[in-house]
Amino acid sequence: MAQASDMRSTILAVVIGGWQPGVENVLERFSAGLSEGGAEMVTWVVQATTDGARIAELVALAKASAGIVLAAGEPTEEVAAALDELHDVAVRTTPGWELVGVFGQAVGTGLAALPANDPRARQVIRRLNARLYDWGALIVPAGFGVSAVTPWYDNRPGALRPDGALTHGGSGSLERHGRRLARVAALLHAEPRALTPERL
Repeated sequence: MAQASDMRSTILAVVIGGWQPGVENVLERFSAGLSEGGAEMVTWVVQATTDGARIAELVALAKASAGIVLAAGEPTEEVAAALDELHDVAVRTTPGWELVGVFGQAVGTGLAALPANDPRARQVIRRLNARLYDWGALIVPAGFGVSAVTPWYDNRPGALRPDGALTHGGSGSLERHGRRLARVAALLHAEPRALTPERL
């Protein structure tokens, strides 16, 4: 596992509920944006059956990282159970006085691997971001549009074609989102104690 000193420019991507179709494509484009913004991505997978000790290791890594990204596909019962398990371990392994910000010094965002016209995409992202909100992460939203502005500028959540490949507009949206998150993380890194409880 990477050491804390190595994680200051690392964004931890957590695939919730396993590798559903399209999740890898979404993360690949998002990671390209992170790289352009000066960050790198490390990927973990959490399922409902993932060992608690393994999730605790993930939580420790997330606390040392510059940011955490939750990614999911179809809103299945497996996804819900895996997200609940991650939450339970994060809370259980965090001292009470730190619960005001389990990941309080990290940026965070949610990604959905669903078609751009699928109304569930917004629901999935809202659910992922709600957990990040509970954990105290500084959420960096993509700023979603209602419809495609042009064929090449489409900022709706989802970004997938029926075959699981990315739409052209969705690919650009994910890259912009990644760059934005990396740049916000860099600003926080410049003032590493800005979000500690004693400074708030």
